Order: sequence, then C-alpha cells, then structure tokens
Amino acid sequence: MYQRIQGMTGMTKTFDELMAVYEGREGRGVVFQPRIKHWYDVNLAAGTLPKKYQGMYVDEVYQDLGVTPREVWGPGGAGSEFAGYLHIITEYRTPVGTMRQIQRRTEYGTSLYNVEYYLKDLKDIEVYKYVLRERKYLWKRLRYSWGMKRYGDNLPLRVQLPRSPLMWLMVGTMGFQRTVIMLWRHRKEMEELIRLLEEEFEKMLEVCQG
Repeated sequence: MYQRIQGMTGMTKTFDELMAVYEGREGRGVVFQPRIKHWYDVNLAAGTLPKKYQGMYVDEVYQDLGVTPREVWGPGGAGSEFAGYLHIITEYRTPVGTMRQIQRRTEYGTSLYNVEYYLKDLKDIEVYKYVLRERKYLWKRLRYSWGMKRYGDNLPLRVQLPRSPLMWLMVGTMGFQRTVIMLWRHRKEMEELIRLLEEEFEKMLEVCQG
C-alpha cells in the first residue's frame, strides 16, 4: 500500500522560486527539475528504492528533494493496462493502407523501445500523412482535474508536446538511419511530411488555448 499525503504545501516555496525564474526576477538561479521518474519506476519494479522512499509516490520523492516535479504520471508503466506484455503491436488501418509499429518492454517493464518503426517506405508515409490529416485532439479534463485536486496551485500547469518533427521521425516513427536515407532519396515527400508534423503542433496548441 502506498501512503498518501494531504496536499503538497511543502512545495509552495519551491514553486515560488520556480516561478521567479520564469518571470525573470533578480537573484534567482536556473530551474532545477530532475527527471527521476524512470529511475523511480525501475527501482520500484526491482524492489531497490532507497529505504526512505519505499511506500512513497514519485511526487513525494520530489517533495523530499525540495524540487517541483517534472513528471509524475506517464502511460505504459508497470501498473498500466499494458503491464505483462513483452511486445506491444500498434496498427493503423486506413483507406490508403496500413502501417504497423512493434515495441518491446525493457527489463523491468517500465519503458518501451521500438523494434519495428511505423514508417519503412513511401507507402507507409502516405498512410501516416492520412492519419495526421484526420487526427483531432481533445482536452483530457479527467487528468487535469486529478492534477488540480492533488497539487492545487503548488505546481504550474505544463503542456508536454512531442519532439520536433525531425527528431520525432528519428526517435518515434522512422529511426535515425532510415530518416537520413529517406531525406536524401525522397526530399519532396519528406518535406511535406515534416510540414504536416509542424501543423500537428498547431492543432495541439489550439486545443490547449481553447
């Protein structure tokens, strides 16, 4: 059983210091938000969390460190609906074709890496372009309400957008080597794809602003 905390008042000072940096006030240093969720997830799954952090949520660890959380909730963790599966296969079936991705779990099941990327050739790119044109975004009110109830005004609202289009192709959908080769051999098609990915950012931001 995890212990629960009644509010996050211990973070108020840290939050004020963080906002001072964002607002450019004098006498403040850089924002320190260590990215410890993966460390936490792996050690939780392996049973090797330091004794003082056993039974704590990751945000309580952040509180003990005296810093505001960078991330406290992410999909695909050990307790998610994907837990127990070694591979996760995701397939898009559209009027213009099909594309498929295969991801494999790491040793403790806390993260995923691609063993087969969505985009392997020009046919897959056409499918992906269709998906991007048809894709819509919605504000996830339930997650926002959960965050407000747990953290209140102690944490700033943050929007997490995907990587830049080129980096997203290299890491998320195509892989580094294939991205470089496709940019060299099929410049026109790749430039159109990158433009569509840039438009995705606009779609996401419009939802956040609305």
